[in-house]
Amino acid sequence: MWDDTSVYWDQQSVLAIHGQPIALAHWRDVYTAKSGISWKPGQWKGIKGKWFDWKVSIKYRVLFSEICAYKRQILVQCWRKRSPEEFWLEFSENGKRLGYKAIITCLAAERVTEDERLSQLAREEFGDDFPITFSYIKGGKRAVKVKPSDIAKQYRAIKGIEMDDEEM
Repeated sequence: MWDDTSVYWDQQSVLAIHGQPIALAHWRDVYTAKSGISWKPGQWKGIKGKWFDWKVSIKYRVLFSEICAYKRQILVQCWRKRSPEEFWLEFSENGKRLGYKAIITCLAAERVTEDERLSQLAREEFGDDFPITFSYIKGGKRAVKVKPSDIAKQYRAIKGIEMDDEEM
């Protein structure tokens, strides 16, 4: 019901125009459209709070499921890069194997460290061109990227450095 671009869109919505179901993602646009005759004036004020709750609830569920799948993918990729012995040698403490959450925490920390290293490398390598190369447009104005993960992702793309989980 949330997003008609999602594979989960089932062509059902309580809001329909001329028989066409309207995904929740588009409700604000429908109710607040400025062109032509106002469709249902004032009604947006009454439903926007519920709309926001639905949006957050649905997006949270989808995001949570994607994050879990992403973490499993990273773990599986890490497992496949090593022999089982090497994997457990790295993810054991005092001879005891770490659990899923502890392994994911270690892998996330490794990724943060690597992103920070690449971010610093990008700043040094691009120098005065860094603000132009590592920026985006927001509200019609250019903004320089500051998050190491965003900078590292773009740096990897520029340099052709492949990460197994980059497409996520």
